[in-house]
Amino acid sequence: MECAPISLEETRRWDLADGTLRHDTGGFFSVVGIRGSIRADGPSSLLHVVEQPLIHQPEIGILGILLRIRGCRAEALVQAKAEPGNVDGVQLSPTVQATESNYRRLHGGAPTPYLEYFTRRGPWAVLTDGLQSEQGTRFLCKYNRNVTILVREDGPAPVSESWRWCEVSSVLQALGRDFCVNTDMRSVLASSDWRALAGGATPFAAWRGRGGWGEALLESLLAPDEMAENPFDLLPRVLEEFRGSIDIAVDLVPLHRLRGWRTDGGGIRDLSSRRFEVAGFRVRAPDREVPAWDQPLVRDMAEGEVVLAAQRRKGLLHFLLRPSLEVGFREKAQYGPSWQKPPEAPHEGAPRTADPVEGALAALLCGREATERLACLQSEEGGRFYRSASRYRVVELAEAADLPLSRGARFATLSQIRRLLAAPGSLTNEARSAVALLLSWLPGPREARAGG
Repeated sequence: MECAPISLEETRRWDLADGTLRHDTGGFFSVVGIRGSIRADGPSSLLHVVEQPLIHQPEIGILGILLRIRGCRAEALVQAKAEPGNVDGVQLSPTVQATESNYRRLHGGAPTPYLEYFTRRGPWAVLTDGLQSEQGTRFLCKYNRNVTILVREDGPAPVSESWRWCEVSSVLQALGRDFCVNTDMRSVLASSDWRALAGGATPFAAWRGRGGWGEALLESLLAPDEMAENPFDLLPRVLEEFRGSIDIAVDLVPLHRLRGWRTDGGGIRDLSSRRFEVAGFRVRAPDREVPAWDQPLVRDMAEGEVVLAAQRRKGLLHFLLRPSLEVGFREKAQYGPSWQKPPEAPHEGAPRTADPVEGALAALLCGREATERLACLQSEEGGRFYRSASRYRVVELAEAADLPLSRGARFATLSQIRRLLAAPGSLTNEARSAVALLLSWLPGPREARAGG
């Protein structure tokens, strides 16, 4: 695959018309300008105003994985997918990763392999099927179906060398490697049936009796609700109360009228050069449905960071979830990770909040009271973003560490997080990727797997 930067005015079949960047078919996606007015605790308190471009793609895409059980091991039909904006070019992807425009062949190219498993009934079992959001800071109300399907043991054959049946345990281990598993695969794995990923066994069971972090994950997953710090019913209720305290009004604004942005034939740029830009690219991809095309991609100006903090509370491992308010969410806010630095530098007019968690957690992460369990670099959707990367970290805080909670923030067990993932619009894209990192421990230590 070749991906060369060009100006927006050079992109074939894309036009800046009426203040919107769109494809001449009216499909795929467009880039619109939005002005979001965010008020907290009533109409008299203006928190801040957000003006920026957002990707508008109202269609619902399909992110689907085919699973099969052979003996006591689960296998997934994995795609090695090249995307123009991928770091390192190719990353492991779901069996099907397709927008509605693509699988309806609006591009005039080849059909999407294995699509029938996710669009009609057949002699297979649907394990999970739910809507999950894209980033609310980059997309306007964008959601995808996250689907896992269990097929017969013989399964369908790979249609080309871009697909292969792989042991799920190997795929899960790859979650901890830099730029190996793409964001769509991470989302589907996190929201899938974890028992099916374990071949029908109890997830993390290989750690039983071994102590340490692996067994702590197992105990957190199996813990009954009464052992948790908070009952499960409280978690969605707290999130709903947080949403009710926020009022967001989002209006569409022509791109050339966005304050703080410059839109012309060269691209859409943040005048401070601290956030992101929308640039044009010319793509050649001989193994894709269409061998060549032009498109815009979002290019970030810095590397982001995402932290999922864990702590033993009441002797049981819990994970800190904090509401993330994002203008592109229908729900206004979803549970996000414990701490998140966006892939951009602070800019004038950005909201400054007196969140007690920010400083306290930052200090703990830099001190001796934190043990890093895993850290790796992950990139975002290579079909919409150009080499956008964030460092994901799972960090365990000392049990005695004192961490104040901000409004809406709550500690949840792994069992409770699993239940939240089943409800659409509950966890952000970044939170799902952070939870997916935990699945890299699901197969257990090497010697435990070898012993069955």
